[in-house]
Amino acid sequence: MDYFVNWYQNHKELALPDSSKLRYQYTISIVMQYFTGRKLNQITRAEYEKFLNDYAHPAGKKKSPSILQRKWIPKLKHLSVMLSKTA
Repeated sequence: MDYFVNWYQNHKELALPDSSKLRYQYTISIVMQYFTGRKLNQITRAEYEKFLNDYAHPAGKKKSPSILQRKWIPKLKHLSVMLSKTA
């Protein structure tokens, strides 16, 4: 997951307003928690897709996705591109 953190730090962080930085940092923490101790090349596409599904539709919640989920799921899909490059 270091790749995701490095990508954020090198390509996004400096140009973002503080509110966006907080959202990225929150998203990074969610991804890091879910894939604790794993490197990007150890995560399969199926595992990543399950993560996206679990994040978008938490168990037991029937309401529509929050604005954070609607806004950040597409950004998280950027990891899919990274996964395909490392596979």
